[in-house]
Amino acid sequence: ADDDREPQEEFKYVFVPAALDSPLEERSSEAGWAGDQIPDLVKPFYAGGSVGERAVREHAHRAFGERAAGLDIDAFQRAVADGTVETVPLVRPCEGNGYSGVYAYIDEAGLLKGLLRNERMNTLASACGLAGASFHGDAFVGRVVTKPEPMRNHSFGLGDMATDALWLKRAPADNAEYQLEMERLNTALDENKRRRAADAGGSGAQAQEDEGGGPVCVDDRGRVFEWAQANGDVEVHVPVDAGMRARDVCVTLAPRSVRVERKPAAASEAAGPFLQVGELYAPIRPDESTWEVSTWQGGASIVVLTLNKVAPDAHWPHLTPQPRGRCH
Repeated sequence: ADDDREPQEEFKYVFVPAALDSPLEERSSEAGWAGDQIPDLVKPFYAGGSVGERAVREHAHRAFGERAAGLDIDAFQRAVADGTVETVPLVRPCEGNGYSGVYAYIDEAGLLKGLLRNERMNTLASACGLAGASFHGDAFVGRVVTKPEPMRNHSFGLGDMATDALWLKRAPADNAEYQLEMERLNTALDENKRRRAADAGGSGAQAQEDEGGGPVCVDDRGRVFEWAQANGDVEVHVPVDAGMRARDVCVTLAPRSVRVERKPAAASEAAGPFLQVGELYAPIRPDESTWEVSTWQGGASIVVLTLNKVAPDAHWPHLTPQPRGRCH
């Protein structure tokens, strides 16, 4: 059943066991605050279990190559003991679905723990148009509505798991629409690039600086990154280590600051953050902002931050109040 968008005192979500002989379960929680509450609700469920050091190092080497040599196994084991949750979008919020997204929540270490493949989740992801998805271990599925603000959980019950559920029928088209929205943001990056190149008269130095894409800026640690703004959002592209996935990255968003770094399990003592901006040009809404890890040309991994402006119509001339170096 589709949600009615009215404020809810509680919301439902679904538990999907990996064991096919175990039934689906509908669970509920009080709608206590804005944002997606499900990761915090299910984190204790994934706490515990063991992961062998050899398996961790082999996995890290496949993902990071030689950079995996500095992996902190103890930190990784502590994270597993505390419980780690990976949020996987099945349907992205977009205009076509009324900005109602459906997400899976799984054990980030499920594959390394050797957990059973969750064939029901694999089938569900395939029906959403997510080819090649592979889920291991028990999972949860829930709904998040991003508009009207604030972002919040809405009920997703057993009826929503039916093969003829409206959201599931729409899923491939909705995901395609989301991709179009991302392409429009990338077009904005390209337009900014061309405009700046024209303003500079097409000089060789300017062309070399613009080789990476859109407007560039320098963060608190001197790292260069690209950004753009469109439709009340600011998009920031943050290069990270090749092969990194969302489970390897920690993103901290505050009303006036942004930080992107490795999770402790993937970090060495000498590794600093990928991005650190201590003061943004204007405030954002952290609970309405999102991020994802994408693979770009040549296999490069990029964290794409979509920051929701508090004042959506306000133009940001720079990402920070006092742009450093090559900020445009």
